[in-house]
Amino acid sequence: MTSARRHLSNVVMLTGSGAAAKVILFFASVLVYKHLSVNDNGLAGFGLFFGTLAAFVMDAGIRGYVLRQLARIVTDPTAAHQLLSETLFLRLTLAVLLTPVAIAVAWLLGYGATALPVIAIFVSYGLLESFSLLFKAALRCYGRMGTDAIWSAVSKMILLAIIAWAAGRGRLTLNLVALTYAGTSALEMLAMATALWKTSGIGRVPFPQGAGMRRLLAASLPFATMGLLGMIYKGTALFCLSRGSNLRAVFQISSTNAPTNDYLVGLFTTASRIPDMLGFLPIAVMGALIPYLASNKNNQALLTRYFQLLIRYLGALGCACAAVVAFQGSALLLLISKPEYLAGLPTLYWLAAAVPFFFLHYCTANFLICLDEERAFLRRQTIALVLNLFLNVALIPRWSVAGAAAAVCISEIFSLCFDMALCSKHGIQFPWLSVAQWAGIVLAIGVAAWLTPAWSPALRMVPACLAAAAGLLLTVSRSDLNALRAPKTIDGA
Repeated sequence: MTSARRHLSNVVMLTGSGAAAKVILFFASVLVYKHLSVNDNGLAGFGLFFGTLAAFVMDAGIRGYVLRQLARIVTDPTAAHQLLSETLFLRLTLAVLLTPVAIAVAWLLGYGATALPVIAIFVSYGLLESFSLLFKAALRCYGRMGTDAIWSAVSKMILLAIIAWAAGRGRLTLNLVALTYAGTSALEMLAMATALWKTSGIGRVPFPQGAGMRRLLAASLPFATMGLLGMIYKGTALFCLSRGSNLRAVFQISSTNAPTNDYLVGLFTTASRIPDMLGFLPIAVMGALIPYLASNKNNQALLTRYFQLLIRYLGALGCACAAVVAFQGSALLLLISKPEYLAGLPTLYWLAAAVPFFFLHYCTANFLICLDEERAFLRRQTIALVLNLFLNVALIPRWSVAGAAAAVCISEIFSLCFDMALCSKHGIQFPWLSVAQWAGIVLAIGVAAWLTPAWSPALRMVPACLAAAAGLLLTVSRSDLNALRAPKTIDGA
């Protein structure tokens, strides 16, 4: 198999697995919403968030660093096994030390004897999930994307089956939901650990060196900081919207007949649900290629070729998704919510406009990390966070919830421009001619929507999606097809 076909196969597997997981978890969440009380749903939502947050803190950025570093030394078994050993022992040490702290924090937040066991189970779920993601990252460095894709889908199918079975018999409880999440995550983690043990040929795990573990923790801190800034960045709009009345008072804007803060947050979270669901696409694509790119960081010709190819396709995909969401916005909002949420349509338009810029800057950001430019990337993240906060404070009092969405769009454009400038310093140039192709895709989807105004919302999606698919197919170049058909690997040429 050529590198081109192998990479395409990996991308397809991870994208398909990600899409399947999204759909399965959506149906599982619907069953939970329908069969648990409002209070239990609230506690389940907090538990999932708190468990994920605790796991993020315990990871300390180690997974991001290991994904890049292991890809570069995977051909040296001794060095690779030592890194895996130090990574495993460091993660276990952090888990043992910080899990009691997480439970204590939940207790300090006011959760009592009834809620704490449930939160503890969700913390266990987050911890198991983070170990599973760590093992998946290591397997990707060994080229084992299929194992990742299969077990991700299998564990989510088991989760849905258990929840559906319990819901059908009236036995679905909050404790069962928490245990199901933790149990299926443990199954997936064990499968990933077994696959990594067999693939790496590590045999007996070498005893870790204290100095090596300290170096690993220090090298991982920039990745932890990147993750933290990303979480704050995503939460900026919701925080500012929750303080919308205070912002209007600061700018002396009349609050007569103004919607409540909770109403603004509700509109934003509903409108953002669709663009957020599309975020797995660039994540899956780049996840399949990061190990290969990181191991070839000194091959500028190869990096340039892959950069331009990824930008071309991710840009086209992002524009197609954005156009479908924008031109079919009302139908999509009615699909996931009630008619009163149509007031969030302008918000959805702004968030849809941000989708292609997110797709593109996710690509450029990962290229910078593969080039060891994480500190420059951190500077960009910090500036983007400050800009996003400033735009939210300035725009929300005047444009309400649409102002928060506009702040997201402008911040994404800034992030892409900053990353492009950094990439150009490494001789990696942006393929500007692709912009015309992207515009053609948007135009085709717009024409499809314009020609079918009287059709039902569901039927109007068909020509829009067909136009998007046709535009994406026309993006494929002859040289790309030749690379897929090549009898031997030509990527290093």
